[in-house]
Amino acid sequence: MGGATAQPHSETRLLGVATAGQGIWKMTVEIVTSRAIVGIAWLVVGGRDGSKSSKIATLIPDNRTLEELYIKTHHRRISMALDIVLVAGILLSVLVHLLLRRRLQSIRRLPLPPGPAGIPILGSLPQIGPMPHASLASLAVRYGPIMYLKMGTGGVVVASSASSASSFLKGLDLQFANRPFAISRKDVTYDCQNFVFANYGPRWKLFRKLCNLHFLGSKALADWAPIRRDEIGRVLRSMLESSRNSRPVAVAVSEALVCANANIIGQVMLSRRVFESQGEESNQFKDAITELLTWSGKFNIGDFVPAIAWMDLQGVQRHMRQLHFKIDALITALLVEHEATAHERKGRPDVVDLVMANRVDADGVSLSDVNIKAFISVSSPYSPSSSLTLNTMMDMFIAGTDTSSVIIEWALAEMLRKPTILQRAQDEMDGVIGKTRRLEESDIPNLPFLGAISKEVLRLHPSTPLSLPHYTSEACEVDGYYIPKDTRLLVNIWAIGRDPNVWEDPLEFKPERFLSGRNANIEPLGHDFELIPFGAGRRICVGMHAGLLMVQYVLGTLVHSFNWKLVDDIQVLDMEEKFGLVLPKKVSLKAIVNPRLVGSAYILQSSRRVRLPPGPAGVPILGSLPQIGPMAHASLANLAARYGPIMYLKMGTARVVVASSAGAARSFLKALDLQFANRPFVISGKHVTYDGQNFVFANYGPRWKLLRKLANLHFLGSKALADWVPVRRDEVARMLRGILESSRDSRPVVVPEAVVCANANIIGQVVISRRVFETQGEESNRFKDAITELLTGVGLFNIGDFVPAIAWMDLQGVQRHLRRTHEKIDSMITAFVAEHEATKHEREGKPDVLDLVMANRVDAEGVSLSDVNIKGFIADMFVAGTDTSSIIVEWALAEMLRNPTILQRAQDEMDEIIGKNRRIEESDIPNLPYLRAICKEALRLHPSTPLSLPHYTFEACEVDGYHIPPNTRLIVNVWAIGRDPDVWEDPLEFKPERFLSGRNAKIEPLGNDFELIPFGAGRRICVGMHAGLLMVQYMLGSLVHSFNWKLADEDHKLDMEERFGLPRTHVTAARGQNPRPRGGCTKAASPGCDRSRTGRTKAMTVRGQERCIGIRRMQVGRTQARLHASNGSTARTGNGSVHHPCQAVAPPGLSLRVRLGGSTTPVRRWHRPAAEPRSEAGRWHHPCQAVAPPGLSLRVRLGGSTTPVRRWHRLGSVSE
Repeated sequence: MGGATAQPHSETRLLGVATAGQGIWKMTVEIVTSRAIVGIAWLVVGGRDGSKSSKIATLIPDNRTLEELYIKTHHRRISMALDIVLVAGILLSVLVHLLLRRRLQSIRRLPLPPGPAGIPILGSLPQIGPMPHASLASLAVRYGPIMYLKMGTGGVVVASSASSASSFLKGLDLQFANRPFAISRKDVTYDCQNFVFANYGPRWKLFRKLCNLHFLGSKALADWAPIRRDEIGRVLRSMLESSRNSRPVAVAVSEALVCANANIIGQVMLSRRVFESQGEESNQFKDAITELLTWSGKFNIGDFVPAIAWMDLQGVQRHMRQLHFKIDALITALLVEHEATAHERKGRPDVVDLVMANRVDADGVSLSDVNIKAFISVSSPYSPSSSLTLNTMMDMFIAGTDTSSVIIEWALAEMLRKPTILQRAQDEMDGVIGKTRRLEESDIPNLPFLGAISKEVLRLHPSTPLSLPHYTSEACEVDGYYIPKDTRLLVNIWAIGRDPNVWEDPLEFKPERFLSGRNANIEPLGHDFELIPFGAGRRICVGMHAGLLMVQYVLGTLVHSFNWKLVDDIQVLDMEEKFGLVLPKKVSLKAIVNPRLVGSAYILQSSRRVRLPPGPAGVPILGSLPQIGPMAHASLANLAARYGPIMYLKMGTARVVVASSAGAARSFLKALDLQFANRPFVISGKHVTYDGQNFVFANYGPRWKLLRKLANLHFLGSKALADWVPVRRDEVARMLRGILESSRDSRPVVVPEAVVCANANIIGQVVISRRVFETQGEESNRFKDAITELLTGVGLFNIGDFVPAIAWMDLQGVQRHLRRTHEKIDSMITAFVAEHEATKHEREGKPDVLDLVMANRVDAEGVSLSDVNIKGFIADMFVAGTDTSSIIVEWALAEMLRNPTILQRAQDEMDEIIGKNRRIEESDIPNLPYLRAICKEALRLHPSTPLSLPHYTFEACEVDGYHIPPNTRLIVNVWAIGRDPDVWEDPLEFKPERFLSGRNAKIEPLGNDFELIPFGAGRRICVGMHAGLLMVQYMLGSLVHSFNWKLADEDHKLDMEERFGLPRTHVTAARGQNPRPRGGCTKAASPGCDRSRTGRTKAMTVRGQERCIGIRRMQVGRTQARLHASNGSTARTGNGSVHHPCQAVAPPGLSLRVRLGGSTTPVRRWHRPAAEPRSEAGRWHHPCQAVAPPGLSLRVRLGGSTTPVRRWHRLGSVSE
């Protein structure tokens, strides 16, 4: 078996002549047929009578009169001459055909498959009765499983056995993957541009891919399960109401299920139900589809004899066009409405939205504007250039509504004929499910007899008795037979399912045959050709799995939910078939139903009192917001201790569910990962998130996927991290040199500031090819302050986000504060991007991340990134990549300073592996298990993000037996999970050893072990997880290995108080850490400013002249300080600058920051007197002298706020 066999050269020429002769013969037959009909009409009407010729005109295309056809009456002689030539041509073509026929057969060397001879012109068409599948099965008994019929001017081969079907659909699958053109279906198939009747090719593959991906694939079926459950619940409710009146459920299975199927497809594809209830409108829709499928299945003479197709002798084309108009008008209206409501589906795309978004595939195959025209505007109900998406919609509605209802109706009819089968099915379901609830899709694998019933009905009553026609444009050989080119293939599925060589008692309905015996392993999925109700090969039904699932689910639900019996006046159930493209019962099933289950099983979930997770009651309007203290993660953990790991809170008008255990987090972020992959819109974060267009807060969808792909590919993936190793090594070395300089002056080090500066410079070099800050100083500290303030504000529970009606009042000032902070960061990012664009020519051949993102801002599927998307993406990298890792490093050092044995053990490990002659490298980290254990322990006990970024679901769902309503926010309490005593022994103790041995040894913070998820889990896991963990390990290891650390004031206990925000920071920012170098791996640099942090205050100690007189007292928050004027007469001017002598007197530990003009400027010059700051009456006196440009007044920043100094006491006089 195989394709066409090559012929010798001489035979090829003769075959060409023969083929030409056949073409002449075919053309001649068509002309003769047409002229014969016209001649007969001429004789009937009466010669050339002009008054009568108009009657004939109706039989002639384009309304041409007989005079026009015969070149007017006075040219009759010319016409007769032409007729003589025509007859001669006919005789010549017949002679050529007869002479070459025998020779042609010898050339082939193979016979045609056997089949009936047929009659001239029509061939075997008259032998096809009103039930073509039965007629063809009868002919196959006589002529064999592979049968060739001449139908009109074309050839048709029919496969009527499993082996012959396998020969065609497996052995020659690709060759028969096309569809023949049928004139009668031209309107319905949009001139063969739809999915079902399109030829095999790139566009067909694209549509199949989109259908599988978003509608009919296993993942898509799982996503749309709640919709199917809801619609079948509506059917049960309707039938229950009918049963209460003891009246027959009129056409219960067909009409009710067609309505339900249409609504399921409507919600999945268009986000709306098509019919609110079963009624006249839904019945008309069903009738239209049934008629359309019935007429589509007819053997139309015009399809086989194209020369007379214009006459439409059977009226098939007229009926098909009228029915097409009805259905097309309905679907067009649905699509127009869908386009008008696009704004309501933001973040919740349906299938049509996804098809639109993926109109171009990776190979460049696209759906043009003409193809998707129906989505925007449709000029008329029918147009040859209508949308391919509209065609697919038509296919989905037609194929997805009537076919499964036909199978279910047949199954119920067979069970009503054999009540023992019905009873056995109900007994099986009662044993597995019981009578207290409905059957669910998850129950089906546990119901083998239900599965056997479904397969048996598909065998005995396939919805499509004859496969859709296949077509080959090339000659081929099958099982020793020659198949000419341009041959149609029909697979008689109905005959295969009743083959006595395969099936014992083939006409009996016996589901047991699929439970044991030789047929037990046969499945209707296209691999076992004994049962192919959905076809096989490349053109197998794309909705096969969905169709089988719907048959089993709906049939099982109906059988389990009701007792069935025939209407009293029906003695014998009519089992006659009605042929069409599908094979329904000729007389629809009517039955009386009685409920079998408890009453609550029939109640729609939307109207049932659902079981919400436990949680506090809350107060009116605000809900549980007053119960959330300043440390939100701790407040929620305390509530979870009372209400459980899954807790539901009403916060204002918003619904919030909190997961506080590893098991609860797994239930949401693994089992329902996709459903909770979106982010809620927060008013307070509107500016910070660029109106939801940045990466971190964007909803899950194509644009988010593109941003994540670019981040992984060029910035945060393993290959990108390896490419940027030199940048990280250099910046960490700079940080160590700065710390070394501080150690030589015995000055304390503020670790977060140093780490933030290094991180910002690393990100800057990687993303925009420049260091952001030349040195750690005032500019880098302002940047860190802005990021810290921004993250703190975003992490707050803002009332306006939960009660939108009062958001405009901004009661907490969060929105105002965030807007100002965002403007600072945005202006910096904008300046970076502008400078980056201006220096593009300097980076030719050396692109950075921003260059690569700009170059790949449009992906292969047509998804594009706007300038705002890219700007938000860059801002996310700086904001998320700088402060978070510095917080973890700070906490880890603080814990090691509290536990010096841990610090010593870490240093000993590194000395053994690395030594003291070089710095730690990233390649050393895998060899330092204790360092990694310290980092994991810091991430467990002090996660930088104690509460996960909020997730959001648009649809209702069920989690661990609890109902989660739609539009609910999900917060995972990462802080509480890391301190769960059921998972961690001594959870409040800092014990890195727990990750080296014992039950926690194999836990990793990478999103797979839900006991430790500092970076989140699921689809929205932190994209910078690997980079963040690497930076924490590398920086912490570098600091611990390079320096000895101790507290500056050993008499004071290290403050471990937290400050809540989006990242949870250390209140006392590692103040008082005095590092001492441990090896020769750093170099000295010029001294810098002395900085420290106390409480929430960052300050600068400025040393200068020590001569002062006069006192000025200031009150700043809870901090008091005194300012002294210098013992000079006035401020003096030198080198264009004004020298302001002063002295600040402050409580111990509080130093001074000088603010000049409108910005805080570090004082880089001062005069060091011999005297150091002195202590008097419990306060420190800091002599200083500020040097500033002329015209700038002096402001002193104490305790976090800036107070102007307006009065100076100089030599007894006062100067304003």
